[in-house]
Amino acid sequence: MTRSTWTLVAAGALAATVVVWSAAASDVELWHDAPPRDRTEQRVDGEPEPVEVPEVLPEMPDEPAEPGDGPDLSLPIMVVLGIGAVAVLVLIVRWLVRLAGGGRRRRRPPPEIVPLPEVDLADAVDEVADDLHQRLASGTPRNAIVRCWIVLEEAVAATGTGRLASETSAEFTARVIGERSVDATAIGDLAALYREARFSRHSLAEHHRQAAVAAVERLRQQLRATTDAAAAEPAPTP
Repeated sequence: MTRSTWTLVAAGALAATVVVWSAAASDVELWHDAPPRDRTEQRVDGEPEPVEVPEVLPEMPDEPAEPGDGPDLSLPIMVVLGIGAVAVLVLIVRWLVRLAGGGRRRRRPPPEIVPLPEVDLADAVDEVADDLHQRLASGTPRNAIVRCWIVLEEAVAATGTGRLASETSAEFTARVIGERSVDATAIGDLAALYREARFSRHSLAEHHRQAAVAAVERLRQQLRATTDAAAAEPAPTP
């Protein structure tokens, strides 16, 4: 709750406390003194007069109980009422705060989606070709293949192609390149080498590195050939 809500709750609790304290401080008669015992007055100068006691005492009618008789329940009732009043006040304040907050809440406009500039896949791979070969040439075969694939994923993502929600980054990269190339064998071989380097436990040798280099070079040639063929096609006449 907000600071104003806590202030109202504290005020309600203070008011209930004052009511209970006032009831406790008032002159409430919680018990009655027993009536004084009847004593026979004695004379100073002589013997007390004899009192005749009847053999059978007459039956006395039951006297109705006075309002002051019995336990006094006013203080517990005041305490219960005070606690109930505070609880009701808290519920009302929370409802009012929630209602006021809902009224002030404004719907924010959805963020503007800026589309990424579309980049040709062949151009994107050509731009990172040197980086791909450098990554493949350094380090262990396992690390080299994994770093090479990451650079390829970034190049594919830079084209602005939409990615399916059910796809991993590796599946997205393989699908996009497979759809653009004439022969999907190159991207299939490179993807298999990446999965082996990424998830297997056995060591990779130099022939794995050379296979990845060959797959990258075939991939570049296929993408460039596809792009050049599309550019050479004559535009359709209206």
